[in-house]
Amino acid sequence: MTGLPPWLEHQAASLAAAQRGGRLGHALLLAGPAGIGKRSLARWLVQRLLCSAPEADGAACGTCADCHLLAGAGHPDLLRLEPEAQGRQIGVEAVRALCAELALSRHRATWKLAVIDPADAMTQAAANSLLKTLEEPTDNRLMILVAEHPERLPATVRSRCQALRQGLPSRADALAWLRTEGVAEEAATAALDAAGGAPLRAWTLLESEGLAERRQWLQALAEVARGETDPLALAADWGRTADPAPLQAWAAEIESRIGRQLVRGDEAGRLAARRLFRLLDRLWALLTWQGGGINRQLQLEALLLEWARLGTRDVRPGAGVPSTESR
Repeated sequence: MTGLPPWLEHQAASLAAAQRGGRLGHALLLAGPAGIGKRSLARWLVQRLLCSAPEADGAACGTCADCHLLAGAGHPDLLRLEPEAQGRQIGVEAVRALCAELALSRHRATWKLAVIDPADAMTQAAANSLLKTLEEPTDNRLMILVAEHPERLPATVRSRCQALRQGLPSRADALAWLRTEGVAEEAATAALDAAGGAPLRAWTLLESEGLAERRQWLQALAEVARGETDPLALAADWGRTADPAPLQAWAAEIESRIGRQLVRGDEAGRLAARRLFRLLDRLWALLTWQGGGINRQLQLEALLLEWARLGTRDVRPGAGVPSTESR
């Protein structure tokens, strides 16, 4: 994958203009769904700001000592904060340490940067601990928050950041980009469908052979819906990992099934769709849950038991049972 995808070019141009005009501010919130390139945009900006020999248009040269540091072990003026493990939260002490380090003198670059990714993994107390830094900005310090669910951040934090929000690109634009990256039409279509319209997620699926894994997950769900697999056994299997990918694939499958039910246009289809909407709401609550208050394994078991009941109830001509096809 090369460069920034075209749907981010407008935001990149805005940031470049703000940089040239000295209007970049002290805090950015890059928000949007997974798989659209928020991290690519953050990386692009970091490279521009820390490069010591930029091109005439301000782009990073890629060859100076600072660019080599970024590409290698890391740059001393770039601080990164992320959860210790997938699915974990970022605590208040980690944020306080980051803010203290950000306030220290720069080592070699014009800017000192801090990237919190994902920022929506911060606890409430951790997010609130950013306020002093956000309210008392220091010259040539920039904090970049990357978030898929910015609504989880306190309003006091969001209001102190320049928010750049990016939605999913159009399907035509996403497919065109995948084709320019050398992906065949059929594979691009299948991957984009599997990724819920998120082109960088589609690219990752193709690179990691994730489509084959996805087919296995959907096959297991289809077997549960047909009564061929014990839902509790599948819950035990999926519960052994914090990887959200199987549940994300399941959510996409439920959304597809809702669409098929609504297309029927009859009362039975609308009733089935309402049941699926309720299940989808509960699944997304589990996917976005971040510690404390619920037993994740029990919730997963309850969801798969409900999926099995819905599958048994709705398996009849035209009901649209779960499919393992890459739509």
